[in-house]
Amino acid sequence: MHCELRTVQEIMNPQQKSTLALILLLVASVAGNWLSLPVFYGIDFLFGSIAVLLVFQLYGMRWGTLAAAIASLQTYWMWNHAYGGIIFFVEAVLVGFMCRRRRANLVLVDGIYWLLLGMPMCWVLYRMALDIPEIPTTTIALKQGINGVFNALVVSLILTHVPLPTWVGRPQRRYQLSLQQLLFNLLVAFVFFPCLTVMAIYNWQAVYQIEVDIQDNLNFTASELVSSLQQRQQLRVNSLTELGRTAQTVNMQPNVLLQQQTQFLQRIFTSLQTVAIQDRSDRTIAISTDAQSPTDLNTIFSELTCSSATFSDRQAWISDGYRNSQNEPSLGLIVPILLPDGDGAIGCIVSEVNLNIFSQVFPSHTNAGYLRLLLLDRRDRILATTEATGILQQYEYPPFNQRVLLDGENENGEVFRWMPDDPNLPALTRWQRSVYTLQQTLEPNLPWQLVIDIAALPYITQLQSQYIQNLTTAHPAC
Repeated sequence: MHCELRTVQEIMNPQQKSTLALILLLVASVAGNWLSLPVFYGIDFLFGSIAVLLVFQLYGMRWGTLAAAIASLQTYWMWNHAYGGIIFFVEAVLVGFMCRRRRANLVLVDGIYWLLLGMPMCWVLYRMALDIPEIPTTTIALKQGINGVFNALVVSLILTHVPLPTWVGRPQRRYQLSLQQLLFNLLVAFVFFPCLTVMAIYNWQAVYQIEVDIQDNLNFTASELVSSLQQRQQLRVNSLTELGRTAQTVNMQPNVLLQQQTQFLQRIFTSLQTVAIQDRSDRTIAISTDAQSPTDLNTIFSELTCSSATFSDRQAWISDGYRNSQNEPSLGLIVPILLPDGDGAIGCIVSEVNLNIFSQVFPSHTNAGYLRLLLLDRRDRILATTEATGILQQYEYPPFNQRVLLDGENENGEVFRWMPDDPNLPALTRWQRSVYTLQQTLEPNLPWQLVIDIAALPYITQLQSQYIQNLTTAHPAC
């Protein structure tokens, strides 16, 4: 038996082919937006207007307007606002209407629309209605313009080089362009396609590099802070240990010289609010303090006593954080006074450390306004913190359980990222407001955790400025 294979065009009549093609183009107008091409974080190239403009050219204003409405309405669910859809709808209707005329250059008409109306309208709506900052608004406006011209170029190439009306059963219309217009479109295509490809690859590499740079900054800051904290702590312990040796020479008895050295040490270390020498029965031998009254002093010794400290491997004992009588964050540092043979302790140096110095020791790290430092105790309570300034002052402090652990190993601890969980914010805005966090334990030298928050905005702003330059360079090709 002989079977003759026939094509779809042979099976279907022109009306059926036309109807099927219209349905496929309407579907493509939606699918082209969903199957977008990411060119920057939160910024995608959409291709739905290719199908929309083809509907205008093949089926006229009525069906073209319907296709434009469907594709534009879809962007509301993609971006949680209607402004992008409004701009695309106006583009499709105006450009579709203008290019229904004979020998109109679709690319040129679309470029004029974006230059005179589309990009200004995009800037006003995104800046005023959505309250997006100027730099990302400019980025979005330039991207939308290039995206629109790119899609118009694709449509023009299809109409001038592909017998599409014949395939879909539509009446033949003159889509021939002049030689000058044809050369113009081909020149734009030869410049446009490689330029956009390279730009998309570069931008995604740059987005990846942002996280690398942020982690490098976090690691550098953490290494510097940890080293400084440990050195200062070791200096305090060594000085208190030397004071203990002096107490040994006077047999742990009150002495004028011992009292003078205690006062001298407490005044040199401004972080030490109180320094006291006690024997194992908690009898005070010498003391120097900033306490303003005996009541304040009694409060200190109710928290810190030699007998209450437990020493491991003859190391200094550090208490949990607490608020002193002046309601300042403090902790206790107790250093044992060991016997000459090292077998047991005959007393202790009891000291109270003011944690307010934490924000004074590292001012250079927070002046830029995008770093925040925290010190946590064994129970994850905040011992000390630098005030949030600049960019971070605008954000609520993100809870740890809302942060996402970044993949990969990090030399100084775990790195997390937090973004606002607001579906009404554009993805680019949420990324701009993201905060990266490094958590590093200071064990075994210190029973603390160091937490460093860094805002991503300065890095993203710099990248966006470069992206705007790239887009501005690409516009003359339009």
